[in-house]
Amino acid sequence: MQWPRAGGPLYFRIGQVAEILGVETHVLRYWEKEFPELAPRKNRHGQRIYTEEDVRIAMLIKYLLYDEGYTIEGARKKLRQWIHESGVPENVQAHLRTELVAERLKHIKDKLTRLLQLLDRDTSLD
Repeated sequence: MQWPRAGGPLYFRIGQVAEILGVETHVLRYWEKEFPELAPRKNRHGQRIYTEEDVRIAMLIKYLLYDEGYTIEGARKKLRQWIHESGVPENVQAHLRTELVAERLKHIKDKLTRLLQLLDRDTSLD
């Protein structure tokens, strides 16, 4: 799947990945135990550091479990098949790209709303 970015390697903390996917951090930790393909490294402080590929895999896991309704075992098998054999179907990749863009837009909207609130508060103090 093509990952939209400006350049350079991207690394994410578990909280950032949870926010991107719209799940709690404990869900990601559980998935790490259930899906060998999801294996973020830990830095010297013991914090999980997710690469772009880890985020892609987590997105696929979420898609299989939440959107397609697979069981953990079924999702594990399908993920393994996609990663090691057939590749992720284009329609699934398109779905995930759309979800990612929608999540980024939501995040931008939330930041702009907070900024507007701060600006409104500052102008009301004058």
